[in-house]
Amino acid sequence: DMTPPQMIRVDDGLVAGKDVDAQTFLNLAFTTYLGDDNETAITDYLFSLGSQPGLTDILAEETGGDSLLNGVVGRPFDSEVTDGQLLYVNVRAVNEVGLSSGIMSSDGVRIGTAELDVSPATGGTMALNAQQAVE
Repeated sequence: DMTPPQMIRVDDGLVAGKDVDAQTFLNLAFTTYLGDDNETAITDYLFSLGSQPGLTDILAEETGGDSLLNGVVGRPFDSEVTDGQLLYVNVRAVNEVGLSSGIMSSDGVRIGTAELDVSPATGGTMALNAQQAVE
């Protein structure tokens, strides 16, 4: 195999193919992703979190194995995050001969707010700020 894998998608959230733009949690992050390699199997996905696409300032790159769902749960990020901040997930795929795709980043998820699907037929969403609702 002389060609690296390619990333197809990176979504914020728990459901494959359904990207979320907001979440209430400040200490959790979830992502689903998919890569492809026409010649050999993908054996690892490496993911990180950043304050901008491609940056690793919130969570350094780590292995996700061959799982298509990953997250950061029950442990701190590498740096402090704030309510309303955008987090970007960065993922790259590695095939069984060690070739790596380029990094693909999510479109970002705003933390400290919630997203509510108000119209499944039209795909409309509404963001709620959980912190302001408490005050």
